[in-house]
Amino acid sequence: MDRVTSAMIDVVETAYDMQPQGDQWFSDLLETSGPIFERAVGAIIRIVERPVEGGPITLGEQYATSTVPPDWDETTRAMFKSLPPELIELRTRPGTAHTYSELFEVYRELREQFGVSGTFAEWSVDSNIEVIKKVVEVCRDTFVVAATDPHGRGFILAALLQEPTTIPERERERWRMLGAHLASGFRLRQGLSHQGAVAASGLPVRAEAVLDPTDFRITDASGAAKQADVIETLRHAAVAVDRARGRLRKSDPQESLSTWWALLQGRWSLVDWFDTDGRRYVLAHPNSPNIGDPRGLNERETQVVTFAALGESNKMISYRLGISESTVSRALNSAMHKLHAKTPAQLVEKMRGLPLLQTN
Repeated sequence: MDRVTSAMIDVVETAYDMQPQGDQWFSDLLETSGPIFERAVGAIIRIVERPVEGGPITLGEQYATSTVPPDWDETTRAMFKSLPPELIELRTRPGTAHTYSELFEVYRELREQFGVSGTFAEWSVDSNIEVIKKVVEVCRDTFVVAATDPHGRGFILAALLQEPTTIPERERERWRMLGAHLASGFRLRQGLSHQGAVAASGLPVRAEAVLDPTDFRITDASGAAKQADVIETLRHAAVAVDRARGRLRKSDPQESLSTWWALLQGRWSLVDWFDTDGRRYVLAHPNSPNIGDPRGLNERETQVVTFAALGESNKMISYRLGISESTVSRALNSAMHKLHAKTPAQLVEKMRGLPLLQTN
């Protein structure tokens, strides 16, 4: 498993590579994912979209390895139309790292919990049986890692498997970590595609801090990154990422992946940048998840409670946002006080009333 975890670090590095243009970035992700999915029939990346004003999730572009059948795009679109909306939401929710067979079981349990009759098996009988036959001819299960935001926008990375598979929980955490980085890298690219190359402050690609990779000293900064405590935090984070990418990857791949948080302080992604003469720098680029809350929670509280409402553990929220677990707990407690919730479960229910968490 260390070999697989080490390969995940390669995928994380690819996710934060801002050099490839357009579709090449997705092709690079698939190629780098090869050692992770070596026993799979093939792998795909599927863009998932949702209108800004809300509504159902729709499928976007597909990118696939050469081993995936040419008509897989058409086949999966047909299957997608037959899937129950609740199952689609499970498939594309942040933190998803499950096989379809596992998700079907979760779907069945949810329907029973809420007193809804019918099972996935019954749905299968009523759906397009020809589509199901075509899917089964290629693979018996599909492993899905969601790289999406709380709105369900982003993409999924999926491996087509020859047999129904259950992922051990101790391994699922690593996949969730990978999904957090993929979502962060995708969000960063989306943001940069709509911005100019240089910010008003003169820093490249809208960065808020530039670090020298030799000693990780901040050579320039703007905005919040100019604060003394933030400067020290950024420097320590850059050192940790450099260690994760270097010797730690060889000696302890699991610790390497755990060390490389997907964000820092819920605000910045650390990425390499090369100037015109080829010299490397490390940029701290603003890359907060796009989450809004009209009820008075601050940004940190909104981020934490939103991911909690989507089923993320405190440990995974800590990793996703680059904050300590104690900070996660404090944000949850503060949000409970502000929203007059007596328990975390009540807080989650209140957050589910937010438009971004309403999926229908």
